[in-house]
Amino acid sequence: MSQAWPYAGARWWKFDFHTHTPASKDTNAWQAAIGTSDELTPQKWLLKYMAAAIDCVAVTDHNSGEWVDGLKAAYSDMKHQADAGNPPEGFRELHLFPGVEISVQGGFHLLAIFDPSASSQVISDLLAKVHYSGTRGDSDGVTREGAAKVIEHVIAEGGLAIPAHVEGHKGLLQLEHGTRKCLLDTNTVKQVLQEPGILALEWTSGSSTPPIVLEELKLRFANVVGSDCHSFKGSAVPGSRFTWVKMAKPNMEGLRLALIDGQEVSVRRSDQSDGFAPFATPDHFIESIEIQNARYMGRGKTRASLPLNPYFNALIGGRGTGKSTIVHALRLAYRREKELSHASEAGQTFNKFNAVAKTKNDNGGLLDDTMVRVQVIRNGLPYRLTWRKDDTENVVEEWDILSTDFTPSDSQVINEQRFPVRLFSQGQIAALAGDSQQALLKVIDDAADTRSQRNAFEDAKSAFLASRARMREMEGKLSGLESLSLALQDIKRKLERFEGSDHTVVLKNYQRTSQQNRELERQFQAAAKLVIDLENVAAT
Repeated sequence: MSQAWPYAGARWWKFDFHTHTPASKDTNAWQAAIGTSDELTPQKWLLKYMAAAIDCVAVTDHNSGEWVDGLKAAYSDMKHQADAGNPPEGFRELHLFPGVEISVQGGFHLLAIFDPSASSQVISDLLAKVHYSGTRGDSDGVTREGAAKVIEHVIAEGGLAIPAHVEGHKGLLQLEHGTRKCLLDTNTVKQVLQEPGILALEWTSGSSTPPIVLEELKLRFANVVGSDCHSFKGSAVPGSRFTWVKMAKPNMEGLRLALIDGQEVSVRRSDQSDGFAPFATPDHFIESIEIQNARYMGRGKTRASLPLNPYFNALIGGRGTGKSTIVHALRLAYRREKELSHASEAGQTFNKFNAVAKTKNDNGGLLDDTMVRVQVIRNGLPYRLTWRKDDTENVVEEWDILSTDFTPSDSQVINEQRFPVRLFSQGQIAALAGDSQQALLKVIDDAADTRSQRNAFEDAKSAFLASRARMREMEGKLSGLESLSLALQDIKRKLERFEGSDHTVVLKNYQRTSQQNRELERQFQAAAKLVIDLENVAAT
């Protein structure tokens, strides 16, 4: 595998959809080496793809499955050595998908890819059924069956039919020079593209111009690519072109489902994957849920354990299969009981679960010794949150690298900031989809992590309201400005008239007399102080 992936469910695999071995007669360098010390063996071929970190390889020789069994036998031997602790140098796991590149009547090539359990005989039987008329391993003939029949035979045998290098030589969608018209007959092209079994097309380049007929049909196909390797020299070598495919297991079912999902969801070309991080995980996600000794779950010798994927997970089952129990258990482990209103339907349902049933007819999904444990990843570090009815143990544990075990966390706090998660019952989800959209909008905002933007908005709103309050205060104070200005003007005019009359002379004489009186008073005070000082001196 490209990287250790310990989680349940689907992951991304490097898939080379188009490869060749010496069974293809146009592999000139390999043909020339046959019988020499440089002859390519199945093990050498496998090691080249292992060195390129490819996970899955479709073996698609020209009209031949001759090398399929030999490759599978060589890989089985290498895997046996690895399992015994003595792997061949450069060994890594590789999944072989037997296949063939068929030269179809009409002049185009078609990849037929089968489950890893298929053998060379499956390929040989298919070529017989479609009546391939040329040499096995060569492209010197075509099928006597028409394109539609060939595809039907591939599907009937449990395979996938993928038109090869569609825009290139011998491609289904090869264009006439300078046009967007297909070289092949348009009716043949339409017939092939409209076959129900066609889920993907192999495009050599991710930027090729599609023909008009493809746009007219408005059909959706996964866009895949392979190395089309005929030699280990040059540009078309293992790892040069591949497709990321998301599957739970590398088999035909997983591949078919991925191609149905299509581009960006479960399929990504290597030449369109800049910035793509297939093994990146969220900062916070749930790894697993364990329930022990609940009323209807985890009552056996082992706990009920539910491993989860860092991405999307779905609980599917009929009434009474435990879907709600899992959600209620998560609410307990995350200490989110108070998020539900006691008066709401969701709150009443949870309260019925969050009780210990004393008799068979009592409500309650718990027992006295019920335990719920949730293992989560928080910022790359594993944590365990444990809930027990009696709360007798540490509820938060974190992974200790030195002891390689979980140890009690320094902080036993469990809140939304430390362990963010949003829990909704079926009733709550139904309410979110109801008439009021405000609750749904809040969920969307929370999912987009708009807290910083909301806080900034609230701060700006508060500052605006405070500024408006100050403005109203100033406006109130300034409301009497005009009357004050008029009063000031009146006083100035009165003063001007006062200064222009005889009152001015009287005022000035009064001011001068007042100043003289103050000076005389100061002189008297100084003389009195001098007398006191002289008396003090005489007394001594």
